Amino acid sequence: MAAPKVIIRADGNSTIGLGHVMRMSALASAIDAAGAQVSLAYKTCPPQILERFAKSNCRTAKIEESASLEQELSILADAQKIVLDGYHFDAAYQDKLLAQTKARLLIVDDTAHLDLYKCDLLLNQNAFISESVYSGKTSAKLLLGHKFVLLRDEFRKIEPKGRKGEPGQKLLISMGGSDSENVTAKVIEAAATTKYEFAVILGSASPNRQLVEAQLRNTPKGRLIVSPENMASIFADHDLLVSAGGTTVWEAAYLGLPNIVIITADNQSGMERFAERGACINLGPHKDVTVEQISQIINHLFEDVAKRQTLANIATSLVDGLGASRVAAALLELNGP
Repeated sequence: MAAPKVIIRADGNSTIGLGHVMRMSALASAIDAAGAQVSLAYKTCPPQILERFAKSNCRTAKIEESASLEQELSILADAQKIVLDGYHFDAAYQDKLLAQTKARLLIVDDTAHLDLYKCDLLLNQNAFISESVYSGKTSAKLLLGHKFVLLRDEFRKIEPKGRKGEPGQKLLISMGGSDSENVTAKVIEAAATTKYEFAVILGSASPNRQLVEAQLRNTPKGRLIVSPENMASIFADHDLLVSAGGTTVWEAAYLGLPNIVIITADNQSGMERFAERGACINLGPHKDVTVEQISQIINHLFEDVAKRQTLANIATSLVDGLGASRVAAALLELNGP
């Protein structure tokens, strides 16, 4: 029997961010491991991210920006399973897609922003999300919550260590793959007022690299890491993280890296529930957070080893690293077409 053919449709760049394609690279790896043939169809995606898909035996197909919707959908038409991850795949898109294919459909969502989700599976990996947010919007099987967090293989290959009261004082800053508003600059300013050395991670799509480099030249305690090959090993080598509220939070949670979260986009509001359970510190929207507040919480957590240990232990208890495998299994178990 031929392996089922799965096509993932997602995009990523400095404007829309890299979260969609990064988490889809994790799902692609899990689909490949489950024995299916997987491809990524995209209009925009940085070369470094495409390399991640290639390492998972995931083929890639570029859709030209000028392509009509009909031309785009023709690329997806022969799939048996289709995954959509992006806010532009609205009900009209779903209607036209389903009119051209008999494929079973998984939609990845964060905000329940659509009136209708016409799919077989609906994934929202925000922590402690309620089924009620999709009431009347879909008849799909719901895959909800941190049980279904999509973690990349590089993180799952590192054993979570929970920090166990380690007194280390190495700070890491990672405000997302694009960080178009350069929230990184505010966090660097805060970190520079502390006594701790720190590293700053920028993604390959960051439009602010020159600004950050200039800022760090005046901050001897800070160093820059651009698009690292293995993010997980860098996380494992640090003791405290300041991050945006996207996929990075789940990655840190799995490894037991205590995390200070700053919300940089509307689709990150689900972090509030994760923080309420004591799994991270949520400082709220970046426009409302001051440099002084950031520096104060960095100092506080470095001084309070027990608090860091508690954050790490709760976080690792909630994210077990098996979410991508669970989602892949649910997708491949769908009958048909």
